[in-house]
Amino acid sequence: MLDRETPMPRTRSRISSWSAALLTTVTAVGCATGSGDTPSPDAEPTSLTYYADAKPVLDRHCVSCHSADGAGPFALDTFDAVEPWKEAVVAAVEAGTMPPWMPDTDCRHYPGERVMSDDDKAILKQWVDDGAAEGDEADAVDVELPSLDLPNPSLSMTAAEPYTPDPARPDDYRCLLLDQDFDVDTFITGYQVVPDKKEIVHHVLLYVVPPESLDEFNQVDAAEEGPGFTCFSDPGVDSMLFGTWVPGAPATTLPNNIGFEVPAGSKLAMQVHYNLVDNAPVADQTAVEVQLADTTPLYSALNLVLAESDFEVPPGQSSYVAEGTFENTFPFPVTIISSLPHMHLLGRSIRFDHVDAEGTETCIVDIPDWDFNWQQTYDLAPDDFIVVEPGESTKVTCEWDNSAENQPVVNGERLEPATVHWGEGTLEEMCVVIITAIPDRL
Repeated sequence: MLDRETPMPRTRSRISSWSAALLTTVTAVGCATGSGDTPSPDAEPTSLTYYADAKPVLDRHCVSCHSADGAGPFALDTFDAVEPWKEAVVAAVEAGTMPPWMPDTDCRHYPGERVMSDDDKAILKQWVDDGAAEGDEADAVDVELPSLDLPNPSLSMTAAEPYTPDPARPDDYRCLLLDQDFDVDTFITGYQVVPDKKEIVHHVLLYVVPPESLDEFNQVDAAEEGPGFTCFSDPGVDSMLFGTWVPGAPATTLPNNIGFEVPAGSKLAMQVHYNLVDNAPVADQTAVEVQLADTTPLYSALNLVLAESDFEVPPGQSSYVAEGTFENTFPFPVTIISSLPHMHLLGRSIRFDHVDAEGTETCIVDIPDWDFNWQQTYDLAPDDFIVVEPGESTKVTCEWDNSAENQPVVNGERLEPATVHWGEGTLEEMCVVIITAIPDRL
């Protein structure tokens, strides 16, 4: 029996094991400032231009989202596109709101992090201060643009037909079987969710439904009108969580020799959370793209859901903290390769730590200024994986702001503060970290 730890002030705290969490499943870039010799101290300073100076910075940090087909609300991929937004761009990068990157770099660094150097920020500001000249296109420097998309997906899948959320439910959770058969043992090494109607798709969970569970899944599906069936947290049949998508998340790719197993005869399913609080229901056919391994990986990955659900956030309180501790009760070490923190609209901060046998805490991810619109999985570099030995723990710490000023706006009106508990709905709250792990020491 595990001893209960002393609760934090204003906090309800409990201890859950990793094996219990498993029950929810089964199983900095240098700056480019133009070319030429260093001017002498007496030389007249040269004004920066778009092509020679600003464009390389914008291409590295902004254009992957801010392009004609990107997720950003406007493009920044040409001089004409940037010019009307130049002051707003400088203000956003100086304030740290762009590029969007929530983790505190004092905790740790991650592959692919969207962090703009002080030198690059200074280039954009100086270009604008110099008059934001276009310059000569011949001075442009080729920059390899980062991509948020899954490289070379093997398959793209959807449900057999679109689903229109129930207008009677502000939060509609729907489990839908995807239209792809797997005739042989297969391993997924990367995935990406492509929401069809972004304005109503709140989040997506992806599951492997093994052949022995398909009949039960189809029976539940047939018993409810329309595509799929209502489900909460999981499909309600024996299955394995392998993927997650939340707003702002890029594609997920696993390191070499690691994959999620899809046994022969299985199918994939997705649980889509449709939120209609401020949007009308429309037919949605969200797609899932996966990357498949050519050969059997050395390691099979699993996802663990570490959730602190015992909290009650009082109305009007601007800072309320809850903490959950999760012990590795498996008889073997577990290696954490990525983590996805998750809260809802009232979240203020969330932190995830490894606690070793001596009680020393090591930060895995720290989001000091939570933003629901910029959630994602944070992959650890292979030489930075976290090994949690049997008996060691991880700790999730969540903080909420339930003040009147921080309430969501629904149908044009700001809500009044109310007591908030754990719940699946957008206007309820969560304190969750989903980890991708290997049941071994890497």
